[in-house]
Amino acid sequence: MYPESADARSFEPFCSLGCDQFNSSQTLVNPREIATYRHLQCLGRPLWKSLEDGLPPWQVLQLAKRKLYGSAKAGYKPGSWYQYIAVLSQRICLALDLHDPDVLKQLDATVADNMRVCLTASESRRTYITGYPSEPILSNAAAQIWHEPEVLHEALEYLASTLNECIVRPSRHGETVSRAMWQICKDSCARDLEPEQDSDQNEALSPDGLLTYCRFVPLVSFLEKMFGAEFWPEGEEVRAAVKAVYKNAFVNFSHWSAMGEKIATIEGLEDPDFDPQAWTRAHGYRTSAVQCHSTQELVTKMIPIYFDDLGSWSQLFASDRLSEPGAPTDVGSIDRAHKHIRCTSPVPWVAVVLDLGVPDPGFVRSTYTPQDGGCLRIYAAGLNSAIFPFLKEQQHLEADIKREVLEQGCFGISSSRSGSSRSELHL
Repeated sequence: MYPESADARSFEPFCSLGCDQFNSSQTLVNPREIATYRHLQCLGRPLWKSLEDGLPPWQVLQLAKRKLYGSAKAGYKPGSWYQYIAVLSQRICLALDLHDPDVLKQLDATVADNMRVCLTASESRRTYITGYPSEPILSNAAAQIWHEPEVLHEALEYLASTLNECIVRPSRHGETVSRAMWQICKDSCARDLEPEQDSDQNEALSPDGLLTYCRFVPLVSFLEKMFGAEFWPEGEEVRAAVKAVYKNAFVNFSHWSAMGEKIATIEGLEDPDFDPQAWTRAHGYRTSAVQCHSTQELVTKMIPIYFDDLGSWSQLFASDRLSEPGAPTDVGSIDRAHKHIRCTSPVPWVAVVLDLGVPDPGFVRSTYTPQDGGCLRIYAAGLNSAIFPFLKEQQHLEADIKREVLEQGCFGISSSRSGSSRSELHL
């Protein structure tokens, strides 16, 4: 993979071509057009845009699937380590710490055949940094693979059963489990909204057509699918009033990006030029949600919210719990005015705590306060389909998610300023 020089050192991998070379200014893209193929082909590798004159959109999406499969025949292979890593890593920032030389060869294969990127290598070639960039076209392709029969179940099951072969960075509070949950729930909402004839796998897909898993879905529907229709604050009048606040709010994330440092900081120092609207919009325009850095206070995640009537972006901030059950009042500690969040605005927002370590049967509670633009606060304790109804939609899904929580060490997160999921190998 890296030819030896006279002094037995390897050449640095050539990775200077960069991503987003064809990306337009965000101010030139109508938010309603974010999920169009025409916009999303400009994000990520230049490959997608370069195919504009040679292949119709649906064939480019099929090509993206084949590249993730690592197969010219675009076939899913049950038990394929490479495909499992590819389709999970691209969407939910799966980070691997691998120590087995045999697994190193497998990782080399994912770089060669499954669209993983080698970011750098040590001179001794004993350490490799690899990852997947934030790339909506590839994320949409990975989502199509996820939701083929049995694929997601087999991928989650495989990862949980091979801890002796690959050591994955531990997620202290179940962060990756919850990333998968949020993503699967949003995918379900997107499929609910899409008429069959408008499918992005349809040969009639035009450049202005919407990609299924990158499209906006109503925030109210998304939250009700995640937590059930009865999670709203008590009282019919209160419930109706809160729903009215968020009736024109939408989310559109197709994958997760990992932050390299705390929100509103740069190189460890407070960023005096931090613009919360621009920061949130930047992720919304590439259909990515945010996994916060491990040192981030108060929250672990941010999902961009777009208010169509206001023409403004806001946030869903979430915090994960696993081994230390808390209390419903814990969600009240999430403060977007915190010095390392600094996202205060007059636009409504949402705060969520997922306490997946609470024993069944669990519960969901919520409150709404009009201060600080208006905030819906949700505390979900436990892990079952009564708390998270979307888990009933796919066979095995509830058991698979519970298995990952019990393993605790089978998922992890790595950080990158460029927003990629990265894996580091030491031999």
